[in-house]
Amino acid sequence: MLDRASDGLLNSEQNNFFEWASQWKIYRQRPVGSSRKFLEISPVEIVNAASHISGTSGPQLDSDLRRKTLMLFGKKRHTQAFATHFEKSVREGLQAGRIEVDPTTGMYQLV
Repeated sequence: MLDRASDGLLNSEQNNFFEWASQWKIYRQRPVGSSRKFLEISPVEIVNAASHISGTSGPQLDSDLRRKTLMLFGKKRHTQAFATHFEKSVREGLQAGRIEVDPTTGMYQLV
């Protein structure tokens, strides 16, 4: 069951995982040390942040995109859990046509 959170966005009561509308192009930036767990961030929101990074800073190497995405969400540590969730998010972004990988350089870029 979905309900409206105090910020007007939808939350799932059953699994407490944020249900992010796929057509939204926003993300919620957090300061370093934020208590929000990276695994609680929707893959769509992660792709939105990665798209913003690529759109404002130009094409990104995988390692740079990971580091900058972590920073946007107030995180510093690149854990295995982060890597798995980030990779899932990027796969979804590639499938949705939001980002692409340049076959020549291997860099992620905004579509």
